[in-house]
Amino acid sequence: MTITPNKALVGVCNLAGHLKVDKLPTRFGMAYGRVTISRNAVTRRLDVSGDCVNESARIEPIANPYEVLISSDLRFCRELETDKFEFSEHKRALKKGFGDKKAGDEIKCYSVLLRK
Repeated sequence: MTITPNKALVGVCNLAGHLKVDKLPTRFGMAYGRVTISRNAVTRRLDVSGDCVNESARIEPIANPYEVLISSDLRFCRELETDKFEFSEHKRALKKGFGDKKAGDEIKCYSVLLRK
């Protein structure tokens, strides 16, 4: 089964909407890129790793409650059907660094809503 960026983003936006109705204040961070899936010998579970996994993990804490916040790579992914979404650009300070970015560095990210 292939999950496209569109399906993933629509799914997360729908989930965020349902959780808002139920007054469960959650945040979502998403990024786009390659991942590696490997079996962890200690836990005997699958691990997912990659730069986009780290970036997603750093974007989520800087999202507001009920907000879907995505990376620039996902926002400008050529597979993304942009007519399905409304995007708002933000610059937010990271709470924890990743790659060559440090805590406190500002990154460009985008909040996302489904178009009606």
